[in-house]
Amino acid sequence: MVTRAMLDPLNPDFSVQQLDELCGLSPETLLGLRHVIASFPRSAQVTLDERGFQARDMLTVNDLFTFDPDTDDLVLFSRDETTCVNALVEMAMYLSGFATLMGIEDEWVVEFAIGAWRNVRNRLKREFDLPVPGEIVAMVGEPPESDAEPYPFREMVSAFDTISFHHMVVLAGREEIAVYFPPETNPKVLAAYIYTRRAIHEVGKSIELEQCQEFNTRLLDGIQRLDTLFWPAGLRATARPDMVDLRHLGGNPFDDDLPPGDPGLNDPDNPFATFIEDLLDDDPAGDAAE
Repeated sequence: MVTRAMLDPLNPDFSVQQLDELCGLSPETLLGLRHVIASFPRSAQVTLDERGFQARDMLTVNDLFTFDPDTDDLVLFSRDETTCVNALVEMAMYLSGFATLMGIEDEWVVEFAIGAWRNVRNRLKREFDLPVPGEIVAMVGEPPESDAEPYPFREMVSAFDTISFHHMVVLAGREEIAVYFPPETNPKVLAAYIYTRRAIHEVGKSIELEQCQEFNTRLLDGIQRLDTLFWPAGLRATARPDMVDLRHLGGNPFDDDLPPGDPGLNDPDNPFATFIEDLLDDDPAGDAAE
């Protein structure tokens, strides 16, 4: 069984043939990936490691691939077509010099970078005529059907601490996941989610594959603004609760007329709207994210 493929931008036809033997992709997807591989600045190897996926502590919201920083190889944990497409597009970004910030001690910083990468990745997928799913695929924070059931999300968002801030950064970078905030939500938790979504959108806005330096500059600026506004290093550390439940949805609960990153912000019934608007209006970094 094929477990490795060499992707050569000088020979994209042979590269997609190997990729097809590795993952078994549709002709339409292979055509788009041929253009992706041709954009690589140099050759790269991709390895399929399905057992590695089984051994990892993967969350539903995680991608099923990674980069080996020692060899610059791409490692796939699944043959799934969407996974292969996302991985190859991000490989083009990785080889072109987009900063991943992998290895940074602060996990929220890495998660912010992941969210910004996703934003650019989806733009590039459209340019390469590759499908970009637009629907909401899961819900986080939906109340349980019975008061007797556990509701860990409500507990987590009721306090603004290292755990709630980290999860807000994670969720802000995943536009395919809708978030329900219960009335008990701490205003700063909601502000962190909305502000981070805006910041992620600004980092990746209109970025092309050859604009890695612009992306890297925006990325570091965005992280600095978040650090200044929310000071995550000074937040109270708490025990990590269970990860929030994900529940499939039939549609997008957000207003389609709202810009990316502003779910519910303009809702007059939102008890946190005034707080967030004042926070962003008074902060120079918030003005830059408009």
